[in-house]
Amino acid sequence: MSARRHASRERDPRPSSAWAVADAVGHCVLVFAFVPALAAVPGWLLREGSLAPNLHDPLVLAFLPVRGAVALLNAFFVGAAQGVIAGVCAGLVLAAWRGARGATASTAEAALRGAAAGAVGAAVMVAVVLAWQAARVGALAPPPAAVAFELGAGILCGVLAAPGASGLLAAADG
Repeated sequence: MSARRHASRERDPRPSSAWAVADAVGHCVLVFAFVPALAAVPGWLLREGSLAPNLHDPLVLAFLPVRGAVALLNAFFVGAAQGVIAGVCAGLVLAAWRGARGATASTAEAALRGAAAGAVGAAVMVAVVLAWQAARVGALAPPPAAVAFELGAGILCGVLAAPGASGLLAAADG
């Protein structure tokens, strides 16, 4: 094989910018889908730890890990669709922000960008879910506490997702 042909077959070790954006959005989706599910674990542990049969009956205690896994999967399935919507939106906002403003200068700036992107992603998710519910059931007024919780969770997930997404986007820069 000629040297020219061999050189054309070698790949650039850096991902293309489109793949970097896809990786960053995927990272955000994972954070937004799984972190809220993991947040349900402490409440479940507290509830299970306060029940006397769970602490004294060996048979009940033996199935505690299985019940914990089921509780974690239930928490994931309840919020998976919302997490995917918010994660995609937040990841796209982070990628667009990086494209428009460049790389983040510090960890604090990445956290602020993540918080803003998470708030935008959560707001879009709330709007999509409300529109879907209105089309399916009729106009419903959401409880303000639920909307505030979703926005707060979006901000927290955005802060957690931003450093990893920024690193994935930076990999395309070389």
